[in-house]
Amino acid sequence: MEHFDYARIKKQFGKFWLFLGDRMHTDKGTWVDQDGNEKNWSYITWKIVAGGKTWSEFIESAKEYFRLCDITMTEYLQEETWNT
Repeated sequence: MEHFDYARIKKQFGKFWLFLGDRMHTDKGTWVDQDGNEKNWSYITWKIVAGGKTWSEFIESAKEYFRLCDITMTEYLQEETWNT
């Protein structure tokens, strides 16, 4: 299972959304200003991993995301949904 530093649930556009975020840092020496001074900073990368129009749809979507995180691609392709 992946590790995330932040989680946020937001209701927007008539749906619930689950955002997961990771704290990141710029690499030293990557960013330099016009005076030659290094600029380093921290930031958060966000991704939306689940959503639903109702709370129960949202919960089912989030459960499915975490279930998929725990299986391999081979296991996923062997599921019944692909055999129809």
